[in-house]
Amino acid sequence: MRSPKPAKKNGVGTARSVSVLRHAGPEEPADSAQLIHLQACARAAIDESALRHYFSTHTYLFTRQHRSCQSVAEGHEIAMALRRAYLTMHRQADAALAPFELTANQFVLLALLNERDGVSQRDLVDRASSDPNTIRPVLQALEGKGLIRRSPDPTDGRAWMVEITTFGSRTYAHVRLRTEDFRKQLMSGLQNEEADLLLRALEKVALAMTEETTVSGQ
Repeated sequence: MRSPKPAKKNGVGTARSVSVLRHAGPEEPADSAQLIHLQACARAAIDESALRHYFSTHTYLFTRQHRSCQSVAEGHEIAMALRRAYLTMHRQADAALAPFELTANQFVLLALLNERDGVSQRDLVDRASSDPNTIRPVLQALEGKGLIRRSPDPTDGRAWMVEITTFGSRTYAHVRLRTEDFRKQLMSGLQNEEADLLLRALEKVALAMTEETTVSGQ
């Protein structure tokens, strides 16, 4: 009685086992599939190329099945990173502006009015990416310091127009010059190309998160 022939290293045994690897179904659990195929590899003495084929195929199937979970994790990480960066920057901005008796929110409105003066309060809310309830007390504080002036909109009795005063313009220019170290610190960890990429990426995030943008992008 003849003994069964041992599996050939580079012959039929290898080809058959490789065929088994190639036809592993994506529905098979990762751990059991790996165990079964590794045992088959050991029995048939499959060469290194077959092992490489198994792991590349199995990794692709596993990644495809779990891609949605990875996307959720990445979105959460981006949100937490944005939160951490903004809150850290905001605290540093308030600290830099404290000697001038200004807050970061007040300075932002002064900067916007310095760029384009004589605008409606609604327009200022939109440009500051804020809301009326947040902007109103900030404007009242700036008006109390003589840095801005508000007046009723002649074309709309329910609206207000806002303009920066001469004292406000001078104060803005002085404070901006004296807080240059803060902006240098903000840019210290970025190369010019990285700063440009970050700015474009943040604009994309803001656009994606607007109320008008749907999940489908329409």
